[in-house]
Amino acid sequence: IYQGKSRFRSMSSHDIASIRNELNRDEELIWSGRPLQGLHLQAADSLLIPLGLLVASLALLWILMPTEPNIGTFLFLGLPCALMGCYMAFGRVFMAAHTRSKTIYGLTNERIVIISGLLVREITSIDLQTIDEITFDQAPGEAGSILFGPLPNNGGLQRDVSWLSTAQHAPPRFELIPDTKQVYDMIRSAQRSCAVH
Repeated sequence: IYQGKSRFRSMSSHDIASIRNELNRDEELIWSGRPLQGLHLQAADSLLIPLGLLVASLALLWILMPTEPNIGTFLFLGLPCALMGCYMAFGRVFMAAHTRSKTIYGLTNERIVIISGLLVREITSIDLQTIDEITFDQAPGEAGSILFGPLPNNGGLQRDVSWLSTAQHAPPRFELIPDTKQVYDMIRSAQRSCAVH
């Protein structure tokens, strides 16, 4: 089983057992891995971080403006906006890092398996024969992502997975994995084998 580069969090025996527990009797695990760990900024952050800071700053100004009799109303309206701006600027980056720390990926001779979930364990299983569209994106020397399904229509941010992770109807994906092209080729090869059988 190929498990990726050592600079990524390596698969423990417990991680591999978690994947194997989801397999059928005759199913073969071809590849397993974890996404890049820790904080990671992507292209959309160059827009979302300044926008979040702007929203938070305007909300704080709104809170500080009123005179004493009206402060309750200004707090009631301004505090949620300030919190939303802080989350947009920084919170979602930390949330994405925590989500990746709980995520395990697997490729078998039959399907894609994604184990995730912060509070409740979630299993996503995709039959290889049902995947019509696979997109991979990797900058030279960096982690890349493989998306299983059509890209949602979100303008120039289509290929930014940190943005896709918050988009509705975003396709399942192997997010920020090493050797993306190699894993992509493994998936295509497994698909061809399924078609033959």
